[in-house]
Amino acid sequence: MLRSKLFIPYSLPFIVLSIGIFQQSLQAEPYIAVRTGFKCSQCHVNMTGGGKRTDFGNIYIQRYLSSQFVSNSSRKNFSPQLSETISVGANFRVKNIIKYSYSHIDTAAVRTIANNEYLLDITEGNFYLEAKLIPNLFSFYFDQTISPNPDNREAFGLLYGLPFRGYLKTGKFLLPYGFRLWDDEVFIREVTGFTYSDPDLGAEIGFEPGNYSFSVAVTSNQVSGIMALVRRHGRLGFSWQKATDGSDIRMFGLFSGLHTGRFTILGEIDHIELEDGLQQEAYFAELNFLLFRGLNFKMTYNLFNRNLDVPIARDGQERFTIGIESFPFQFFQLAAFYNINRFIPQNLALNQNTFTFELHFFF
Repeated sequence: MLRSKLFIPYSLPFIVLSIGIFQQSLQAEPYIAVRTGFKCSQCHVNMTGGGKRTDFGNIYIQRYLSSQFVSNSSRKNFSPQLSETISVGANFRVKNIIKYSYSHIDTAAVRTIANNEYLLDITEGNFYLEAKLIPNLFSFYFDQTISPNPDNREAFGLLYGLPFRGYLKTGKFLLPYGFRLWDDEVFIREVTGFTYSDPDLGAEIGFEPGNYSFSVAVTSNQVSGIMALVRRHGRLGFSWQKATDGSDIRMFGLFSGLHTGRFTILGEIDHIELEDGLQQEAYFAELNFLLFRGLNFKMTYNLFNRNLDVPIARDGQERFTIGIESFPFQFFQLAAFYNINRFIPQNLALNQNTFTFELHFFF
């Protein structure tokens, strides 16, 4: 049984999502896009978010995201441009993680315990290259993971200039689905499989006329897509996925965001249907409060219902996170979060609370 004083009623994620829906008429995190009212393509080369920043995104992180702009001797913005048509970028994250002990006494009165763990790890080390082969028409993009496990994450050609602000992408890339959160362990990313660790080969076409955004990607084993309405103070979107490899896996979800004053709220609900008939749901809610420029307070709630045929109190997994993230000056982020994890008491590892401290360097 899920024994947790933190367990929030089953309907809460729907309430959080509804707030965003009724106030409406997926690596800058999605809350920054919602806070500014921009589409992902405003600040990222990949139209659906993540990876290298555009020229606009580079200026934004220097002049508006951080608490202060530390000028160099020439008092100019740093430029990642190697030439008029070639530019680079990078993300580098180091985390210090403390996992706290957790004990359990089973029915045989045998006490088991998970001891404290201390981990220091590089969680992201990526290098980006963009070559505008024909400016405003065709470019090549390359995203290489250097650490912790060297691998190519994205490599695609990008054709601009289609009608309705359209584009065509072919190659290896991150697939469109939901909010592109940087944390792959969030349930809405981990259980759906749309993480930074799971790019695929295929083609993607998208259109971004006015306040609307639409994209669909086709690979050898699945089709996925996003439709969204983006406004200055919020957005509302729908995601879907269907396996095409002979299996009967499919999923769909709703995501929404709201920005008002210093508050930015995100919500996402995903329904997953597996080929053995098992149905699951993942929920995510996030509250951000801008204490002052460059310092953000964050709370998140994650819930994973592993089997809709089983009462959620028996096998539901939840995680509550609270912390702050600071951008003291351009290209540098500090973050500290405390995570409370709750699952069936017999699973020691998934009941260990954690504290994480992160350093993030980017340009």
